[in-house]
Amino acid sequence: TQRPTTSPFTNNYKMMLATAISSATTYLSVSLCDGSSRKLIAGWWYTILFLSIVQIFLAMWALSSRGGTEAFLSIWSSIVLLLLCIGGTIVMRKFQSSVAVGFFMGSVIAGSQMFLLLFFMIDAYIDDRVAADLTVDGERLTAFLFLVQSIML
Repeated sequence: TQRPTTSPFTNNYKMMLATAISSATTYLSVSLCDGSSRKLIAGWWYTILFLSIVQIFLAMWALSSRGGTEAFLSIWSSIVLLLLCIGGTIVMRKFQSSVAVGFFMGSVIAGSQMFLLLFFMIDAYIDDRVAADLTVDGERLTAFLFLVQSIML
């Protein structure tokens, strides 16, 4: 006899997930952008660009006020994010071939995973600073921005 499979990777679950994502995208484009998915993507991208600028300023602050690990982490993530923003804007405006879009989407997925890992790292760093009775306001803002970037990308 064959056991029934309840894996989340079966076709039924894949279809349910695809339907949920499609419904959410349609709802957002209808409610926010008069049904235009291009306007939704553009608005999403401009929001990411704005948060990237905020993160770059936060990285400059971390470089001037913190040392070592946190400064490197902030500067490195800002450089990666800046390159991703420049490359994404070029791909969306000029080079819309399937290879360019595929490379960009792969870069976005890698960037999203990087920011999620950075969120966990900065969260552990916050715990260390709290244990040493140091201020953590800047680190909490950085962690929040890392989490938001990982979700939005």
